[in-house]
Amino acid sequence: MRFVPVLVILVAAIAYYGSYWHFWFNPHDEGGTACLIAQRLMHGERPWVDVEPGYNIGWFYPIVGLFHFTGVNFLAVRAWFFLLATITALLGCGIVSRVTGSRWWGMVTGLLLVVFPGSQFKDYIPLAEAANTACLIHLLYIDPKMRRPMARLVRARRGGAGPHFPRARGAGLFLHSHLGAPVARLVI
Repeated sequence: MRFVPVLVILVAAIAYYGSYWHFWFNPHDEGGTACLIAQRLMHGERPWVDVEPGYNIGWFYPIVGLFHFTGVNFLAVRAWFFLLATITALLGCGIVSRVTGSRWWGMVTGLLLVVFPGSQFKDYIPLAEAANTACLIHLLYIDPKMRRPMARLVRARRGGAGPHFPRARGAGLFLHSHLGAPVARLVI
């Protein structure tokens, strides 16, 4: 039961991305540019000297590595970026599940990220955002069951500091600065 959302997201990603992997063409995406730059890097051209990558150079070297196995293949690059979009959807599912305590909302979020992955050949960007958020959520663990007791504690502390704030500014700032961590844990 625990892995059902992950399996649903994986099946949805394979079905959805597989349905247009060979057929759909979007002239606004930069897949051809990514392939061309990766091909030039694979043939020994130097970044910023022989070729202007336009993005972080780390964007292209995984594609260069992929080309060593598949040859220069546009469909392999599309599959790579679909994999990145699927990983982003799984991270989104994990983030929302952890913050809300609901695997159902996590699955819905993951499915939405599968259906709306963003610009296909820029999937590094949402992946980096989701990975950073997942790391922050992991470091600042939020137990959804603790929200109500913490909210009561914050309200009680704020009520005690509020009337004294105008007269004892230092004490008020001290108390409000200590409320930062519990409030941040509630908001994030």
